[in-house]
Amino acid sequence: MLQHENIVSIYDFGELDGCYFIAMEYLFGKDLYTIMQRAKDADAPMGSEQALLIAAKICEGMEYAHSLKDLQYRPLNLIHRDLSPHNVFITYDGKVKIIDFGIAKAEQDDLTLTQFLYNFKRLHLQLDILLKIRYS
Repeated sequence: MLQHENIVSIYDFGELDGCYFIAMEYLFGKDLYTIMQRAKDADAPMGSEQALLIAAKICEGMEYAHSLKDLQYRPLNLIHRDLSPHNVFITYDGKVKIIDFGIAKAEQDDLTLTQFLYNFKRLHLQLDILLKIRYS
Protein backbone atom coordinates (compact mmCIF):
# COMPACT_ATOMS: atom_id res chain seq x y z
CA MET A 1 0.00 0.00 0.00
CA LEU A 2 1.01 3.62 -0.35
CA GLN A 3 2.79 4.67 2.85
CA HIS A 4 4.31 8.12 2.55
CA GLU A 5 4.02 11.26 4.66
CA ASN A 6 2.66 13.20 1.67
CA ILE A 7 0.00 10.66 0.66
CA VAL A 8 -3.15 10.10 2.70
CA SER A 9 -2.97 6.77 4.57
CA ILE A 10 -5.49 4.06 3.74
CA TYR A 11 -6.24 1.79 6.68
CA ASP A 12 -8.75 -0.58 5.15
CA PHE A 13 -10.96 -1.07 2.11
CA GLY A 14 -13.45 -3.63 1.01
CA GLU A 15 -17.06 -4.37 0.27
CA LEU A 16 -19.99 -4.51 2.66
CA ASP A 17 -23.48 -5.40 1.47
CA GLY A 18 -22.57 -4.58 -2.14
CA CYS A 19 -21.06 -1.19 -1.29
CA TYR A 20 -17.34 -0.53 -1.52
CA PHE A 21 -15.60 1.46 1.19
CA ILE A 22 -12.20 2.91 1.98
CA ALA A 23 -11.24 3.77 5.56
CA MET A 24 -8.50 6.37 5.50
CA GLU A 25 -6.61 8.82 7.65
CA TYR A 26 -8.72 11.71 8.94
CA LEU A 27 -7.30 15.03 7.81
CA PHE A 28 -8.18 18.30 9.51
CA GLY A 29 -7.64 21.20 7.10
CA LYS A 30 -8.60 22.34 3.59
CA ASP A 31 -7.92 21.25 0.03
CA LEU A 32 -5.48 23.37 -1.96
CA TYR A 33 -8.19 24.59 -4.34
CA THR A 34 -10.19 26.12 -1.46
CA ILE A 35 -7.05 27.71 -0.01
CA MET A 36 -6.13 29.23 -3.38
CA GLN A 37 -9.69 30.53 -3.93
CA ARG A 38 -9.83 32.14 -0.48
CA ALA A 39 -6.43 33.75 -1.02
CA LYS A 40 -7.61 35.09 -4.39
CA ASP A 41 -10.88 36.41 -2.90
CA ALA A 42 -8.95 38.14 -0.12
CA ASP A 43 -6.50 39.59 -2.66
CA ALA A 44 -3.70 37.93 -0.69
CA PRO A 45 -1.97 35.48 -3.05
CA MET A 46 0.09 32.66 -1.64
CA GLY A 47 3.75 33.54 -1.23
CA SER A 48 6.44 31.94 -3.37
CA GLU A 49 7.96 30.10 -0.41
CA GLN A 50 4.66 28.45 0.54
CA ALA A 51 3.86 27.57 -3.08
CA LEU A 52 7.30 26.02 -3.62
CA LEU A 53 7.08 24.07 -0.35
CA ILE A 54 3.68 22.65 -1.33
CA ALA A 55 4.97 21.80 -4.81
CA ALA A 56 8.03 20.06 -3.35
CA LYS A 57 5.88 17.97 -1.00
CA ILE A 58 3.58 16.98 -3.87
CA CYS A 59 6.65 15.95 -5.90
CA GLU A 60 7.99 13.86 -2.99
CA GLY A 61 4.70 12.00 -2.68
CA MET A 62 4.37 11.44 -6.41
CA GLU A 63 7.99 10.28 -6.70
CA TYR A 64 7.25 7.66 -4.07
CA ALA A 65 4.08 6.54 -5.88
CA HIS A 66 5.87 6.39 -9.25
CA SER A 67 8.69 4.32 -7.69
CA LEU A 68 6.39 1.75 -6.07
CA LYS A 69 7.00 -1.91 -6.96
CA ASP A 70 4.79 -4.99 -6.80
CA LEU A 71 5.55 -8.13 -4.78
CA GLN A 72 7.92 -9.36 -7.50
CA TYR A 73 9.79 -6.01 -7.37
CA ARG A 74 8.52 -4.93 -10.78
CA PRO A 75 7.76 -1.21 -11.08
CA LEU A 76 4.04 -0.42 -11.01
CA ASN A 77 4.47 2.94 -12.77
CA LEU A 78 1.51 4.21 -10.77
CA ILE A 79 -0.20 7.24 -12.30
CA HIS A 80 -2.59 9.37 -10.18
CA ARG A 81 -4.66 10.54 -13.21
CA ASP A 82 -6.40 13.34 -11.29
CA LEU A 83 -3.69 15.33 -9.53
CA SER A 84 -5.20 18.78 -9.11
CA PRO A 85 -5.60 21.38 -6.33
CA HIS A 86 -8.83 19.58 -5.35
CA ASN A 87 -6.80 16.45 -4.57
CA VAL A 88 -4.05 18.09 -2.54
CA PHE A 89 -4.91 18.62 1.10
CA ILE A 90 -3.17 20.98 3.51
CA THR A 91 -3.70 20.18 7.18
CA TYR A 92 -3.99 22.92 9.75
CA ASP A 93 -0.60 21.91 11.11
CA GLY A 94 1.00 22.35 7.67
CA LYS A 95 1.22 18.82 6.30
CA VAL A 96 0.70 18.39 2.55
CA LYS A 97 -1.18 15.23 1.54
CA ILE A 98 -2.12 13.90 -1.89
CA ILE A 99 -5.61 12.39 -1.76
CA ASP A 100 -7.94 10.41 -4.03
CA PHE A 101 -5.77 7.80 -5.69
CA GLY A 102 -9.06 5.99 -6.43
CA ILE A 103 -8.70 6.30 -10.21
CA ALA A 104 -4.95 5.86 -10.22
CA LYS A 105 -3.63 3.38 -12.73
CA ALA A 106 -0.84 0.83 -12.50
CA GLU A 107 0.68 0.77 -15.97
CA GLN A 108 1.82 -2.85 -16.20
CA ASP A 109 -1.51 -4.55 -15.52
CA ASP A 110 -3.92 -1.79 -16.52
CA LEU A 111 -5.36 -1.91 -12.99
CA THR A 112 -6.74 1.01 -11.07
CA LEU A 113 -5.20 1.47 -7.63
CA THR A 114 -8.45 0.36 -6.03
CA GLN A 115 -8.30 -2.92 -8.00
CA PHE A 116 -4.61 -3.34 -7.15
CA LEU A 117 -5.23 -2.78 -3.43
CA TYR A 118 -8.18 -5.15 -3.45
CA ASN A 119 -6.07 -7.87 -5.11
CA PHE A 120 -3.17 -7.13 -2.73
CA LYS A 121 -5.47 -7.42 0.29
CA ARG A 122 -6.88 -10.74 -0.96
CA LEU A 123 -3.35 -12.08 -1.47
CA HIS A 124 -2.27 -10.81 1.97
CA LEU A 125 -5.25 -12.49 3.64
CA GLN A 126 -4.58 -15.75 1.81
CA LEU A 127 -0.92 -15.69 2.87
CA ASP A 128 -1.92 -14.85 6.44
CA ILE A 129 -4.31 -17.82 6.55
CA LEU A 130 -1.68 -20.16 5.09
CA LEU A 131 0.91 -19.02 7.64
CA LYS A 132 -1.53 -19.51 10.53
CA ILE A 133 -2.39 -23.01 9.30
CA ARG A 134 1.27 -23.90 8.82
CA TYR A 135 2.36 -22.66 12.26
CA SER A 136 -0.65 -23.79 14.29
